[in-house]
Amino acid sequence: MHSGTGGLLPMDKRDEFQPFIRRLPEFSFWLESCKATGVALCATFLPFLDIPVFVPILVIYFMFLTYLLLKQQVMVSACFLLLF
Repeated sequence: MHSGTGGLLPMDKRDEFQPFIRRLPEFSFWLESCKATGVALCATFLPFLDIPVFVPILVIYFMFLTYLLLKQQVMVSACFLLLF
């Protein structure tokens, strides 16, 4: 037998393996989402927040975000295909 800590049983609740520990309860998530949606809807009707948007900058920003997300997805799927 190896002389290490690999074969010891958990002695405390903290030592036990827990595969999924929820960091944010579902109710808190939905509550914060509803609050954010409400604030966004209210901000839509305020005239001082109606700022002009330069459309080419918005399009470039959208393309940049799309590129980053697709690059990550392609890398993940390529690694997944290499495994099988």
